[in-house]
Amino acid sequence: LCISGTDGKVVRSLMQKERLMAEMRVNNPVVNGSARNVLAYLPATRKTRETIVFTAHLDSWDLASGATDNGLGAFTLLDIALALKPYRHLFRRNLIFVWTMGEEQCLLGSKHLVKKWLDSKQLDDVRLVINLDMVGNPVGFNAFSWPGMESALQDFNQKVKIVMKEYPGKISNAPGLHSDHQP
Repeated sequence: LCISGTDGKVVRSLMQKERLMAEMRVNNPVVNGSARNVLAYLPATRKTRETIVFTAHLDSWDLASGATDNGLGAFTLLDIALALKPYRHLFRRNLIFVWTMGEEQCLLGSKHLVKKWLDSKQLDDVRLVINLDMVGNPVGFNAFSWPGMESALQDFNQKVKIVMKEYPGKISNAPGLHSDHQP
């Protein structure tokens, strides 16, 4: 439930004087709709099926700060694709950039893509997925319990710190609560 900052101040001041109770009823209409994932592909220089996937989601949750979740990730994904394109002659793996829809509604876009790639055996070719969600304040990475990924991320963090001295470089290695990007 979201209220304005002004109303929040009123509630806080009332809480100083007495115990508050509230009853809330929320009517959220659900409507059917359709949306499509958007994919862009940069092939490796040599023929290979090995693929690295970069992803972000285009939808936002109701009343959220859509610029943060996940406008920043969607824009950063486009920026990365454009920045890497001139270097495609160096790619040893294919790069696929995926903007998914329906992530805030139970990972609908991701689940659709994974099912499609499972059916076509394309999922077997994926070597790494880099998910750009809420990238406005980068503090580190999460390996999500992938074997060997934590040490790779520690190495990567050291390289980032050379360029960005203030970068905290935190490494997590577990599923995160309240996230739309859990495996």
